[in-house]
Amino acid sequence: MEIVEFKEIPIPLVKKILEEELKKQEELGIRLDISSLAYRTREYVESVSKCNSEGAKRAFQKLISLGIKEITAAMFINVLPQSIDEARVLLSFESKTFTTEEIEQMLRILEEECK
Repeated sequence: MEIVEFKEIPIPLVKKILEEELKKQEELGIRLDISSLAYRTREYVESVSKCNSEGAKRAFQKLISLGIKEITAAMFINVLPQSIDEARVLLSFESKTFTTEEIEQMLRILEEECK
């Protein structure tokens, strides 16, 4: 197996990708050794996912458009910070300092997209 591409994505998108791949395997009658790992991973992401895949995708794009890195946007969606202080902790890895208003906008995006 070869890694073709690496991207930072939120857990709800991992869940969607795994479900699509496992469904393809089942439809084709393919049973690979990696399937058991994929099924366990799917169970894990189902238990920790806090947002649906479509909302996560929209939130991810909106957060990136505000100038944060993909990894930070993914962490925001995975954690769903509830306060400005929680968001600031996640933003501590960014080179830019965000204003309170910008952080409030990020939190509104999460609230709107990950109800």
